[in-house]
Amino acid sequence: VMHMLQHMLLHRSRSAWKWRIVWELKTLCSGEAEIRIPLIAKYGCAYELDNFAAFFRMVIAYKEKIGFRGQLLIEPKPKEPTRHQYDYDAQTVMAFLHTYGLEKHFKLNIEPNHTTLAGHPHEHDILFASAFKMLGSIDANTGSPDLGWDTDQFPMDIRHATAIMKGGLSPGGLNFDAKVRRESTELADMFIAHIAAMDTLARGLKNAANIISDGILKKSLQ
Repeated sequence: VMHMLQHMLLHRSRSAWKWRIVWELKTLCSGEAEIRIPLIAKYGCAYELDNFAAFFRMVIAYKEKIGFRGQLLIEPKPKEPTRHQYDYDAQTVMAFLHTYGLEKHFKLNIEPNHTTLAGHPHEHDILFASAFKMLGSIDANTGSPDLGWDTDQFPMDIRHATAIMKGGLSPGGLNFDAKVRRESTELADMFIAHIAAMDTLARGLKNAANIISDGILKKSLQ
């Protein structure tokens, strides 16, 4: 198709454009196209994913070699440091793992800040991974939804915490790589911020337990 467009740009008259379109469409249906298209697929994004999978197989082999018994995790992120990344969100990563037969070796470490960068609600990837038993851990950072980059803020929203906890946790539990920003770098403030975030998630857990135990939401959906 790109080859066809290049020819169209070189021939400006309408008749020439029409002739080139017909000629190129015939080419795409010929034996030449049967060779060209697999090459595009092989050396395009599919080739990158093949390399990606090969790297993860090396990780698995090394894990077995050294006798490591921990859970291997992949953290989806749609962008940063690159403009686009193939581990875009939970569904994309799960599809990749199943395509390459890696789903038994890896689970997902979900960071809600990355989920919102992908255009999803805060809790989306956690609930999605949990529903398919692929949730391995939660990197419990949040961010400003009006920004287009990762800010690694401590979670303070009770509603978000409730939705996260209702999704359930797996072996990895919760972790933070959040940080206080330029308003303070005092060690005491970092300590307090961690406590406040843990309290927020604890309150969310209690709320989630109440939602499940009273059964009102479940009955309303039946």
